[in-house]
Amino acid sequence: MKFEMLMPKMGESITEGTILKWLVSVGDPVIKDATILEISTDKVDSEIPAPVSGVISNFIAQEGDTVDVGSVIAEIETESNQSIAKDKPIDEPKIQSKTNKNFSPANIKPDKKVSKNRFYSPVVLNIAAEYGIDMAQLETVPGTGLNDRLSKKDLINYIDNQQSIPTSTSQIDIMLPSSAELVKRTEIIPMDTMRKSIAEHMVQSKQTSAHVSLYNEVDMSAVYAIRERNKDNFKKREGISLTYMPFIVESVVKALKEFPLLNASIENDN
Repeated sequence: MKFEMLMPKMGESITEGTILKWLVSVGDPVIKDATILEISTDKVDSEIPAPVSGVISNFIAQEGDTVDVGSVIAEIETESNQSIAKDKPIDEPKIQSKTNKNFSPANIKPDKKVSKNRFYSPVVLNIAAEYGIDMAQLETVPGTGLNDRLSKKDLINYIDNQQSIPTSTSQIDIMLPSSAELVKRTEIIPMDTMRKSIAEHMVQSKQTSAHVSLYNEVDMSAVYAIRERNKDNFKKREGISLTYMPFIVESVVKALKEFPLLNASIENDN
């Protein structure tokens, strides 16, 4: 049958996503849960797995297209003879920050040799850059995907395994590159959708509002209890997790109604 793959939900406030790259072509066989697509939103870049096993028959959305959540982005032919089916929206991926101040790229030791010159997705390259892992080190990280493809999960698990190794500064050979080498390494990389949005809003915020910091401690025990009682039913009904954000948003809305000047901005001399 023909299976319609939909643009997944990536969060409560996300309404659309941009196709960064299709990792397969029309006519390629795909396996369920294998990464076939990379998308970008205002908040996160993600690798998307195939919802079913089959053969890619058509790309409804092309690379660079921005598509509403729930819209059809591809069609997959499966072996079943049933009628046309639609994909169910994918829940927001559970991505946790793995940053560790004690982590050092010098601690990374190859687990095994892998083939060189393999393809790396932008998501994997961004994580590698965040942790200071260069291409030579990345080549040594084993992958679990097709043809030893390295996924985001593979790299995060690999980094986690290295964080328990103590750093020995006496074993680190620090070599500073010359200015000529730095010039050669300079590369201009276009920003993705999320970074463009962040940059635009940061500049706008800086120009239109005073920046101050205010910290208040709030007892969230009641909110925690409400969430615990309702999170399972909410998940079944809405298809996404119940987070603390709706409670915070409701509180902010009520506060702004009572103190509207908190929402003021500067426009010219006003």
